[in-house]
Amino acid sequence: MDVAIVGDGHIASWHAAALAGSAAKVSLVVGKHPDVAQAFAARHGIASWTTELDAALADRAIGAVIVATPSEHQAAMTLAALAAGKHVLVEAPMAMSAAAAERMVERSAATGLSLAVCHPLRLRPELAAIRDDSRSGANPIRLISGQFINRSPRAPLGAGAAEPSWTDNVLWHHLSHMLDFALWALDRPVTEVSGAMGAPDPRLGIPTEATLTLALDDGRIIVCTASYWGRSVYDVVLVSERDTYRFSQIHCTLADAAGVRSIPPRLRSPAFRATSPPRSPSVARRRSPAPRCWAPCAPCSACRTSGTVGMALASFPGDRPAHRRRSGHPSPSARLPDHELPCRAAPARGRVRRSTRPPGTRPYRFRTSPCSSGCNRL
Repeated sequence: MDVAIVGDGHIASWHAAALAGSAAKVSLVVGKHPDVAQAFAARHGIASWTTELDAALADRAIGAVIVATPSEHQAAMTLAALAAGKHVLVEAPMAMSAAAAERMVERSAATGLSLAVCHPLRLRPELAAIRDDSRSGANPIRLISGQFINRSPRAPLGAGAAEPSWTDNVLWHHLSHMLDFALWALDRPVTEVSGAMGAPDPRLGIPTEATLTLALDDGRIIVCTASYWGRSVYDVVLVSERDTYRFSQIHCTLADAAGVRSIPPRLRSPAFRATSPPRSPSVARRRSPAPRCWAPCAPCSACRTSGTVGMALASFPGDRPAHRRRSGHPSPSARLPDHELPCRAAPARGRVRRSTRPPGTRPYRFRTSPCSSGCNRL
């Protein structure tokens, strides 16, 4: 099936990367700015791009549409795609009002087309197993607490490939993922809702902190907290009658009474890494408290093995960082794609390496993690 992605920001990059090599082929991207849409298509190997949504929806070859645009546009674009006979996967929040969301569901039911909302926490097998144990009565969950904290200055401003022209929302967007998972996991009617939001930020005009507390009809509780300030945290804590589980989306770990164990990472896009907040130039090396999230590696251009690759946040023509000189990798004449970066048999605890660059230029940051093939190249 041919798929069109509406949007060319970092969330759209995740979708394009996730579908690469699958039976669903991304053949078209719809963007707002021609130069950004064209660059997005080239970066992800997408055959066509356009800035006209109507033209994309009129393409009979397109069977499904992924809507990954600013929140306030997603309901209208989803309704248009359903009216054009396309299946739709829409990013959260699916709409900015309950009435709009209900119209989307009704349109999907009337046309017989699939409508899905992207809430990836439901798809975590580790969390699904805890939910299944709870629903079977083997280990009932008593409380779920979620935290989303992201200090990145671009997070509340939108993190698209172009200069952001929209403002994100801590309540409607980021809290919705944790709230959806908790309601799905406990699957009981809500009897009481309370919440609070911080004072509006003077630059954004919206609150940058929010908290929600929900009580269910059987006495169980859901607590969700989010902020656009502070050190990045994306955790879900599940308190059951037998144990406490802490899932970290950032560090890809699950902690319980047996200890902390790594879990399979999810894919993170180059666009997301490129918009990560810069660290202090005085930091030469930082060890992560747990393995980071890395994309699967294609064969390395130097050792021709397959493992887990390092990710470059920034590279420039003529750059020749220390790890390339030691490994014998040639100096790139342009930014190398992720799968062309060398593998490294690093310790299980991920590392961030920083090389020296001429004054006035951005540093080159290179992250490494274990290579399943045993490649010893840097």
